[in-house]
Amino acid sequence: MLAGEYAPFRHPVPSVWLDASEKVKALGFNAIPFYGLLRTTAPDLLAAIDNYMSHVYKIIADAQITNGGPATLLKAENEYSMFEGEALGPDRQYMQYFIDKARDAGIVVPITSNDASNNGYNAPGTGLGAVDIYGYDQYPIGVGWYNLCDWPAGLQVDLCIRCQKLSLYSIGGGTNWGNLGYLDFYSSYDLGAMIAEDGTVTREKYSEAKSQGQFFKVALATTLHDLSNQIQPRCCLLHDIHVYRRVRY
Repeated sequence: MLAGEYAPFRHPVPSVWLDASEKVKALGFNAIPFYGLLRTTAPDLLAAIDNYMSHVYKIIADAQITNGGPATLLKAENEYSMFEGEALGPDRQYMQYFIDKARDAGIVVPITSNDASNNGYNAPGTGLGAVDIYGYDQYPIGVGWYNLCDWPAGLQVDLCIRCQKLSLYSIGGGTNWGNLGYLDFYSSYDLGAMIAEDGTVTREKYSEAKSQGQFFKVALATTLHDLSNQIQPRCCLLHDIHVYRRVRY
């Protein structure tokens, strides 16, 4: 799975959402996560969004891979354990609301969430609000989007080669209107993304990602490799050489 994260609330003109989707599709990517900012169990809010969520989940249910569509996972929340103020922790009933609405709409694919850190909130087996697949934030190359010229050392190939699902954050950053991200920070959320804040795709990284994404579509075998430790080079002038074997299924 190759995906790119996209926040529609940072691009508040609905006509550009389809435009962004087409640009992600043109990369050869096969998924694009859309998400929003609502997170409370206030009865008036849930009553207001109930009809909306039912219809959205029904659209996703019809598009599931079990029905021949592209939807393989449903992400119920993102960084729900990131709080400010006096909040005591994630509201399990809030998470369960979305899980129940999804299942009631006929969604059968695994439901996921992404913790802000490795806290175990809503992990499988934790009771009310537990998801099927648990994830959490980790930044192996640091939080470098605001300083694109000074990245720390990243992960090595032997770890990256095991990646089977990759979702880039962010495929198109947009703008934090009204400084909704952080009041003491600038409102631009461009992030140096492939799709720039103004919607253009002139950056070199877009062309490079398109070359790779389209190549993987027609050369699937290149994605089916793992690291082999069975062959050791005896004489070499380079230090970072890795040998791979092809895995056939």
